[in-house]
Amino acid sequence: MELQLNVLDNGLDFINKCLYELEDSTDHAPSIKYAVLHLNAGIELIFKARLSNDHWAFVFEDLNKAKYDSYIEGDFKSINLDTALSRLQHICKISISEQFISSIDRLKKTRNRIEHFQINENHYQLRAIIYDSLSYIVPFINREFPKIYGNSTFNEISKLLHSQENYLCERYKRIKNELTSNHSFKIDCPQCNQEHTLDVDEEICIFCNYGGNLAINDFIYKYADLDKEAGTFTYKEFDSLKYCPFCHNESLIISSSEEYCKCLTCKTQFEKEKFLECEYCKQVDILIDEDTGENGEIIESGYYCYHCLMGD
Repeated sequence: MELQLNVLDNGLDFINKCLYELEDSTDHAPSIKYAVLHLNAGIELIFKARLSNDHWAFVFEDLNKAKYDSYIEGDFKSINLDTALSRLQHICKISISEQFISSIDRLKKTRNRIEHFQINENHYQLRAIIYDSLSYIVPFINREFPKIYGNSTFNEISKLLHSQENYLCERYKRIKNELTSNHSFKIDCPQCNQEHTLDVDEEICIFCNYGGNLAINDFIYKYADLDKEAGTFTYKEFDSLKYCPFCHNESLIISSSEEYCKCLTCKTQFEKEKFLECEYCKQVDILIDEDTGENGEIIESGYYCYHCLMGD
């Protein structure tokens, strides 16, 4: 039986192992030591995987000695954590905050004491260091590996983390200012299930960094009742899903309690009373004056598009 893991999967496996050791550490103190070691190893591998996405040679300590055959065989001296961070920032031009760097540095120094000398740390301090680093590396993975959501190990990591109160608290501490200072329209994230963290205008979850059209589509799929008639949608005060009269995508959600509609694709928001739908063909339109839409008119019993009116 062979063990085959690429660099990314290898890193994820180490992080996953760290989380299980965190659970065990409440009853078995030495487990916290291995949680630190495995998290540090996992983060280093994640950084190397991201560097390799830009070019395989970036993981060689000496770029002048980079050979593809050596890379494939794994027979070379690779970069350390500090060099990986530097190359991510200065070669790949990836934004990494000073807080993220400081967090990784604390983890690295703790790991060095454990592996190369001795350890005399408070159990709760070690857990705090671990959760602090996790609160940065998991969103980094979400952001830098867009196809990660089909990865079973990563999904297991997310599930484990989102059930742990310490991680949630640490992560919310990191994003508090961003959540409160940003007043854009936010919905629940379909990936991490945190409430009001998916910024629709920016198409990014502030909590987990899940984003893009995939996040919006997943949200719609999650709350649209596909077993019922078209347009059936249940999410908080929103109870209808319609085609948008501006971008023509089926992504316009209509509030039952507030007087507005919001398109999750083109981001247009307008008064609910201006939304028109043909009584016959269900073509959508926008009210431009008292009884006229751009492509139809309101006649006694309701709105009718010109195509249906001329057909009659």
